[in-house]
Formats: sequence, C-alpha cells, structure tokens
Amino acid sequence: MVAIGVMLVLAGFCVRIIAMRSLKGMFSLYLVPRSVIVTGGIYSKIRHPSYTGTMIVLVGLAMIDIRLCIAYHIFITFLMRAMQEEQIMSINPYYKGYMETTKRFIPYIL
Repeated sequence: MVAIGVMLVLAGFCVRIIAMRSLKGMFSLYLVPRSVIVTGGIYSKIRHPSYTGTMIVLVGLAMIDIRLCIAYHIFITFLMRAMQEEQIMSINPYYKGYMETTKRFIPYIL
C-alpha cells in the first residue's frame, strides 16, 4: 500500500507540474477571469489538471500514512475551488464551450 501511495504522490506532482507549465505565465493562486483560455496540452483532456494532480497526491499521502479524513477535507476544498473557478471563468463564452467538450478532472469520465 505504501509503494502505491508513493507512486500516486509522484504521479500527482508530475500532473501538477505539467499543468503549471502548460499555463506558462498565467498560473495564479487567485481566481481571476481571463480572456485567454488554455485548451492545449493536458488542458485538452481535463479542465483542472492542477487540482487533479493535487488530489492524486492527497490520495497517495492517505495511502502512505496521513489520516484519510484530513486528505478528504482537502480534496473537498479543491473540488469546491474548481467549481468557483468555473463560475468565474464561465463569463467568457469560449470557456463555456470548453466546459462542454472537456471533462473537469478525469479525461472521458469526470
């Protein structure tokens, strides 16, 4: 179980790094509507790869040793933040179209 957890942590960090690099200089800790929408690279498969990567890390950490309830609460926090971000970004009509063609967290599923 620990080995799987370590692999998930590493995979999650990789997903997050790929997401941040795909955004180039547009990555921000603040929720801000943007006129430019990144839809290439990892963003062509999922709308929130940075959050997805973090959630994968949290699942891995829970498998290693951290109490599952802590990881669960952080997981829910990222889910709520993604939903807030989508509300802000949906002002842009291009983002609405992007939401219709791209899954939120897991390609082809969710």
